Amino acid sequence: MAWIVAKTIINKYPYFMTVKNRLITAVIGTSLLLIAGVGRLGWGSSIVTMEGNTSPEEWNKWLFWMFSTLGTFLIFVERFCTYLYNRM
Repeated sequence: MAWIVAKTIINKYPYFMTVKNRLITAVIGTSLLLIAGVGRLGWGSSIVTMEGNTSPEEWNKWLFWMFSTLGTFLIFVERFCTYLYNRM
């Protein structure tokens, strides 16, 4: 999926993939991964119950997976865009 997005960006909107924009994409992706990891460690210890299915715990799981997935996706898009940009 990230490869398809990267190819689309390079082909249709090459001006979006300047060095500055690629750096911003990588920093945002890395920040989201950091927030997910630190948030999971911080939030997880304060709202743990025996069953693990309360509203705050479900919200915590959802935030962790959303930030992790989006952060990883942005890092892959940035890497693929850089690879494709250097091949041009």
